[in-house]
Amino acid sequence: MQELFVAWNAIKFGGAMVYPLLALGVLAIAIIIDRAVLYARCLRAGFANTDELGENFQINLSVEKGWQVAGVGLVKTRVVLINATDNINELGNGTGIGIFEPGYGPRRTVYAGVTVPLPSLGSSSGTR
Repeated sequence: MQELFVAWNAIKFGGAMVYPLLALGVLAIAIIIDRAVLYARCLRAGFANTDELGENFQINLSVEKGWQVAGVGLVKTRVVLINATDNINELGNGTGIGIFEPGYGPRRTVYAGVTVPLPSLGSSSGTR
């Protein structure tokens, strides 16, 4: 609670310079939330795409951690959970002109990845 009080006083007494920074912080949070939640509506169905499908809602979560490895550099590991609530997202129901099969979004899926920096190409010897 003390941290909130200190932050509020900093905003209140920080002058005009604090407000653009506060706006940038709110924008950054909105971008993070936008990347984590997928909401789709008005997907088309029916003959000549005259009907609409129901609404789709999907939550994606991810975690990334960087590790400093000697001789290699910054190695990043990442785990991503797609469709955390395991909703069935129907993207198309197989009706319409030239469409004969329904399409669905991904089920609950976990991806893992590792990012390793490549060695620089400028050195002629094999050392870094």
